[in-house]
Amino acid sequence: MAERAAADSRVARRAGLRRALLGGLWRLLAVAAVAAVLAAGSPAYAAVSQRDRDRSATAFKRASAFYDAGKFVEALREFQNAALLDPDRVEAYFAQGLCLLRLNERDLAAERFERTLALAPDHAAAHYNLAVALEQKGDTASARRHLQRALTSDPRTPGAHFALARLAEKGGNRAAAIGELRRELALHPDSALVHAQIGYLFAAAHQDDSARVHLDRALRLDPRLARACLDRGRLEERAARWAAAESLYARGLAADSTDFDLWFARAGALFRLERFEDAADGYRRAAGLDARSAAAAFSRGVALERAGDPNGARDAYAEAVARDSAYADAWLNLGLLYGRAGARDEAARYLERYLESAPDSERAAQVRAILDDLKKKPRPGR
Repeated sequence: MAERAAADSRVARRAGLRRALLGGLWRLLAVAAVAAVLAAGSPAYAAVSQRDRDRSATAFKRASAFYDAGKFVEALREFQNAALLDPDRVEAYFAQGLCLLRLNERDLAAERFERTLALAPDHAAAHYNLAVALEQKGDTASARRHLQRALTSDPRTPGAHFALARLAEKGGNRAAAIGELRRELALHPDSALVHAQIGYLFAAAHQDDSARVHLDRALRLDPRLARACLDRGRLEERAARWAAAESLYARGLAADSTDFDLWFARAGALFRLERFEDAADGYRRAAGLDARSAAAAFSRGVALERAGDPNGARDAYAEAVARDSAYADAWLNLGLLYGRAGARDEAARYLERYLESAPDSERAAQVRAILDDLKKKPRPGR
């Protein structure tokens, strides 16, 4: 039962693999890129009047203020005005691409970055952000090529090695991913996000000592990294240090109370500490965050049983099979609960559903024997 619940949690974890971590880095890089563009200024072009250049600069400044305020539609409009007034203003096209990325318009963003590169082929930030757009579209080969071009143009391009690591990890090459992250750390040794990601990869490779060093460093640099708390807590679980694991999960939840995996993991640690009511509440919170997770509902049922609440457990198991009708362990526990309560017909019905879901399981023979016994015993009053 615990193996099934843990597997379900790992699937959920992969489904949303590092979204918050990577999204945070992209936001950081986008803001840094705009600041760099502002500092770079624009060359003077003879074909554009000084008056239009000034108006373009004013529009660009206004657009940057909108961007910094998170008003990306308004920023995009003003960046477009800046480009119309001065068609050779490279940074106006680049900044349009950043706005479009934030608005999830990947195709249009890619076109703006390509326009930037047509005017400035060695624009490292444009190569990097075009790679981001291409990766989001699923074109990993082109994304990798532009990341390499970014590094050729500027070997210190922020996030380029990090993005290459992400592509390597997606391709199943963990060693290459770790290598790219080491290069990123050589450039930016105090990046909490990079330390967190390399710690995660070391943990996945069961290099726990190296994982612990980087995750601890990440949390010293940024105590609010919820996913680093999760990964660090899992290392404590491996050593069966459940109290330390629970404390780390609680710390992560203080930073992000909407993280399903943190609630699920904390509930598991509380269960190991025999704090069954607290564990049940943690699984309840996890189940509320993911309406598809049968594992959270099932695990809540197990915790409620251990807490001495069979009625609550029965409801939780029923919720689990409502979420996933093939969740065999929930059918089994429902059958056993009803059997202990003397409700033989209900017990038999649920045990039969278990056998339909897991006919070749290790417990199948034992469940068939229980079913035979239920059918042989006379009903009360006969």
